[in-house]
Amino acid sequence: MFAVLLFVAFCLVLFRSHSLPLEVIQIILNLIVKKLPRTSIMSDQYDIFDNLNSYLNADDDVDFAEDELEAECRNLDDQVPDPDEIPPPIKQKRAAKGTQVTTAKPEPAPVPRRRSQRLTAAATEAESTDDEGLSSGSTTSLLGPSSSHSSLKSQPSEVRSVDLSGDDLDEQLKEVQRQYDLIFNNPACTGQDKRYFAGLKRRFQTMLKRKNSPRGRSATFMQDFESLKETLYNICINWNLMAARSVASRSTSNGSIGDGRSTRRARRQQQLEVINLVDSPALILPGTINLDSDEDDVAPAASNRSANLSFDSENYEVSLKIKWEGKIERFSHRKFQKFGDLIAVLAERAGADPSHVVLDLDERIIEPDDTPDSIGYRISQFIAGRVVRGELAEVFAKKKKSNATGLTSKAQRPKDANEIALKVQSDRWKKPLEVKIRKDNKMMILIIKCAEELKCQPGDIKLSFDGDPVALDSTPVDLELEGGEILDLRFLKG
Repeated sequence: MFAVLLFVAFCLVLFRSHSLPLEVIQIILNLIVKKLPRTSIMSDQYDIFDNLNSYLNADDDVDFAEDELEAECRNLDDQVPDPDEIPPPIKQKRAAKGTQVTTAKPEPAPVPRRRSQRLTAAATEAESTDDEGLSSGSTTSLLGPSSSHSSLKSQPSEVRSVDLSGDDLDEQLKEVQRQYDLIFNNPACTGQDKRYFAGLKRRFQTMLKRKNSPRGRSATFMQDFESLKETLYNICINWNLMAARSVASRSTSNGSIGDGRSTRRARRQQQLEVINLVDSPALILPGTINLDSDEDDVAPAASNRSANLSFDSENYEVSLKIKWEGKIERFSHRKFQKFGDLIAVLAERAGADPSHVVLDLDERIIEPDDTPDSIGYRISQFIAGRVVRGELAEVFAKKKKSNATGLTSKAQRPKDANEIALKVQSDRWKKPLEVKIRKDNKMMILIIKCAEELKCQPGDIKLSFDGDPVALDSTPVDLELEGGEILDLRFLKG
């Protein structure tokens, strides 16, 4: 009897999870009642079927006649195939190479008559309420909570599009195209930040595709177009690539965009642009020969910025890992920057003299004139740092002055046969600077080392040899320099 109760509970769980129809459950229960003997446990007091309809939902009370139940049982028996009649699976032969194999689509499983009637009624009801439910994108099922076999799919919302036709937009596109050509035909402009200008090029090409594509003409197209147009215009003005446009052309805006940013942008565009005629270069008439010898010293600020950016690609920052007071600290240091700057920072933190700060790498003392490039520093290495105190500090300071420091035989760095020393003179100091450079290095490296020594930007100085300017991409081999030659350094004005 306990097994029967468990079976009944299992059938109820299947019904509540919509896995078994109510009709099938009642048929099974009636069969159990007929087969079991009548005992005291099956009396009216303990009748397990007495409260069945109250346990189920009120709308699940269905009365069936005996004829309908017997017909339903026969239908269920007809749907169950005989195991002896099921054919064995057919093994598909592998087709020859180059031939196309067509597989037959599997036939749909038969649907019971009562279930097909319910699905047909639900589909009819869904079609009748299509205008009410689907117009708002509703995904609520119209079959009620007792059905899990079909659901309504949400309809895709329509993408609003804007009308991009008209002469005004075509004129703006022509103007944007002209500014785009001015920017990307100027290597000095695009060379300062290649990643930024590559992204700007992608934005422009995407804007053209969206303009020509009906799917891309959404409500946000004009906002993106105005943003791109303003970006290109600001670049052209900052780099003096075009004359200032008139106020009328700048104040043209599309009326479909009504946000606060467009209002502020239009207010900025209506401001008159002032051209400074005092700082502008003097007008040179055609056929006039200018004998001013200082003209080559005057460089535009834009070219200086572009030169400094190109120098940064060679004199990039290196992350130094230093073991200091039991901790590992990281410091950003340029490739050709001297370690004397870092030693001064550490000495100030420790409240000691810079000559008492010791840095060593692989048992070799790092001198203040060394650089990450000269010691061959790698990011996987650790530099040990400490402050020497007491009598040892005085001894160490004296050795430092006499250039006789060293811990082991590795202390003295071996000489590089490919390295030469060049002298740089200027009217701002008496003794020439001595700078070491490899023969295969570019002269740009020499300018960077001079700038690190003079604490200035590399784009602010210029080198010449025998009266001829030194090209940045030339090498000492190209200039036939063997060491000891003197180069002239001048500071650019501007």
